[in-house]
Amino acid sequence: YGMTETLTQIAARRLCPNPDLEFKRVDDSLEFGVSESGTLSVTDHLLKLYHLETKDAVALSGPEAFVWKGRIDQVINSGGIKWYPEDWKTELVHPWLEGKHWQVVGQNDPSFGEVPVLLVESKTTPPDSLLEELNQGLTGAKKLKAIKVLKKFQRGATGKILGR
Repeated sequence: YGMTETLTQIAARRLCPNPDLEFKRVDDSLEFGVSESGTLSVTDHLLKLYHLETKDAVALSGPEAFVWKGRIDQVINSGGIKWYPEDWKTELVHPWLEGKHWQVVGQNDPSFGEVPVLLVESKTTPPDSLLEELNQGLTGAKKLKAIKVLKKFQRGATGKILGR
């Protein structure tokens, strides 16, 4: 987990063989907290940065560790339930999605505020059954309402897909 503001990596987690959800601080000078809005707050005593607030929603595991939920500016508020696009990353598995870039975003909805929609970067059309197949493993407000195919995602200067 890196931050431009601190010019460095501030936390790390194990990826293999058993992925760890928890990020742990990489230096004793770092302390983590949660702001009133539920976002990560970082104090770096070495750099004299105090309560630097990020836009990352986290669950704190103590002053030395946190579990990353997602970006607060990408939250999907559907019927009062807050979802983060990352909530779908492990659940949307289908051969047609393999090797493709995709993301779940919120689409305005008059009844629920927003509903989850899958955006996929592809030059081919998905199978007609894809939405139904993907929703089989999802429950309630987490079910996708639509799939939209884009020829190309908008990307920033570094190649990162731009949100919303």
